[in-house]
Amino acid sequence: MPCKVTLFFSQVGSGWSETWYHNSDDPQSVMKFTLTPAMLKYAVNFRHELTYLVAARATRISGVKQSFTRSFGSDYHGLSAGTVDVGPDIVSSDAVVAVRSSPRGLKRMFVRGLNDNDIKRNAAGRDTPAGSLTAGLTNYLNSFSKGGFAIRVLKQPPEDGLTWTPVISVVTVAGVPTQVDVKTSIDVAAPIAVGETVRFARVPGDSLPGFPSQAIALDINPGGVSGVRISYTLRGGVSVFPPSMQLTAATYLYNVIDGVDTGFFSIVSNPLTIERFSEHKTGRPFGLLRGRARAKVRAH
Repeated sequence: MPCKVTLFFSQVGSGWSETWYHNSDDPQSVMKFTLTPAMLKYAVNFRHELTYLVAARATRISGVKQSFTRSFGSDYHGLSAGTVDVGPDIVSSDAVVAVRSSPRGLKRMFVRGLNDNDIKRNAAGRDTPAGSLTAGLTNYLNSFSKGGFAIRVLKQPPEDGLTWTPVISVVTVAGVPTQVDVKTSIDVAAPIAVGETVRFARVPGDSLPGFPSQAIALDINPGGVSGVRISYTLRGGVSVFPPSMQLTAATYLYNVIDGVDTGFFSIVSNPLTIERFSEHKTGRPFGLLRGRARAKVRAH
């Protein structure tokens, strides 16, 4: 099963992460041998010098849970020093990069920790990244492409035999108000199974407020009735008969990202695409103590 690979960055009082996937099922091998020192340098070199890649973690997505984390301390940090005070904030400003994979797949990646001088706009108001930022992002994506890193792509019916199954009703499970049976017109079958994820479409928000777009199947065809059982509290316990709701299995492809061409070929083939610059808040720096814990009230 694939691994989810998370890179953790910090800069002074802020922290954020960037997520990749790899088709290896061995998190320890991915961390020790696949994610090389050269790749780690490419991931951070183009950022501001106060940006540190503090750790990376690989986690097996399904099956027996297994995770492996490496801490880097101050070994990997940005090399682009900025001295200009005006312009976008270094930490919360990000470049929205379109990362593509073949034969299909697109991920919009928010790259933070940039140098003020690398974020520019021309007289027409268009984003014009500095050459150092373009080169750094190109090296980052190409190194991860060569390393076999991937993005997650949701499968859509009728791909690989997936089908949409019409939903007839949503009914509260007798004696369990926090669960419902989503009844369907025909029996659900593989790849839907107990413990797997199903996803829903055309959910009527007025009659099913807060209904999850994806949920874990607690049971399939419960009591011999076609459908799936999931966790959801039905408002008032009154059964709902949605007119066009449907469900299918939530399954994914893990496609290796495409490399980015440079020079003349970047114009006609697969160029680096920075869609825009944007502004997002960041979280707390990693490794910082969370402070006083909240007390738990236990029933007796």
